[in-house]
Amino acid sequence: MRLAWGILLVLAFAPGCRNSTNPYVPQESPPDLATAPVTPLAPKVKVVANDPTKLNGPGESIIKMPSTREMYLRLELPSVPNGVFWVTLKFFTPNGGLYELRHIPYSTTPTGPIPSPDGVPHPIDVLPVVPISGGYGIDSLIMVGGTNLMRRPDPGLWKVSMAVDGSASLAAETIVEMGLMP
Repeated sequence: MRLAWGILLVLAFAPGCRNSTNPYVPQESPPDLATAPVTPLAPKVKVVANDPTKLNGPGESIIKMPSTREMYLRLELPSVPNGVFWVTLKFFTPNGGLYELRHIPYSTTPTGPIPSPDGVPHPIDVLPVVPISGGYGIDSLIMVGGTNLMRRPDPGLWKVSMAVDGSASLAAETIVEMGLMP
């Protein structure tokens, strides 16, 4: 019985033996998420297959070509230019060849079609910029199903590069593995 009381006293008064935090050490209060500042995004490119809502997640590093209809791309940026601006999208094969090159107009404000800068006799649609936490998302699409990507697959590491024209700081690239697994 004496031994039981002795152990109980040691446990009750010994420092560090309880589950609670030490009351003598000042504790930091957790940040209030409602008032915490949002950290601006570092430019990056995300790639997902078949479902554009997955762009709100971490992105995918492997694309299964036989089951992919389209790839959705998002360039995440901390800021974007005002008005209509152009983005260059480049998609490179595993051996470094340029598979696709596009120049696409975007805007943060609703904008109707604009005249083509190349003199094409029809207007070009301006795509909207998506506001996301910490910045903006510039979304695009690459078709896979029914294209040469599906008919003549080239499995390996493909590079996606996206950049706001004329602004080296508003650019990013990523590597995605495109494979033949189902």
